[in-house]
Amino acid sequence: LLCQPGASVVRATLVGLLALWAMAAGRPARSAYPLLVAFGAMIAWTPRSISDPGLILSFSAVVGILVLAEPLRRALVRVVPAPVAVALAVSAAATLATAPASALIFGQVSLVGLVANLVAVPVAGIVLVAGLTGALTACVAPAAGALPLAAAGGGAHVLVLIADAASGVPVATVGPREALGLGAAAAALWAMWRVGSGHAAGRRPQA
Repeated sequence: LLCQPGASVVRATLVGLLALWAMAAGRPARSAYPLLVAFGAMIAWTPRSISDPGLILSFSAVVGILVLAEPLRRALVRVVPAPVAVALAVSAAATLATAPASALIFGQVSLVGLVANLVAVPVAGIVLVAGLTGALTACVAPAAGALPLAAAGGGAHVLVLIADAASGVPVATVGPREALGLGAAAAALWAMWRVGSGHAAGRRPQA
């Protein structure tokens, strides 16, 4: 009701309502089921939205978080504190999952999106809470809603500055071929690390 019904907004609304319905019915709210229902409903309602970049990126990011975030968190928690591991894992999962779509749609992949997201997400949370609080308060007392709305506006300005700074970094983006090469190299390093850690784990009982 407070913003335009873009693909990510509709997706979040449908998934949230389905999850709440499942909780009220006493059923397990499995994340994948509401997501699949929301995707099917949106495509059935507007078939042409299948080519909407917002829809593709939104669902890709959520699927990436559902599939990759937990394995990444388990790997990262060994080397960084748990809260940092969670933030890195979620951001990395969304970045990896949206990279193919970004390469296909825009012809480029961001190399700084992971770091930019880590800085932007806390600010976006403040903007969301302050903006919603200010908008609802202003409906009753306009003067009282001015302060949280000003905070939301300041936070939104900070988000723009973060985006500008990230896009201004040299080699902030690469083409699909370069991204594919970097992805293959990262996958090879990860596989080598997994094999090495597995061998090490197998040697420990003998030692």
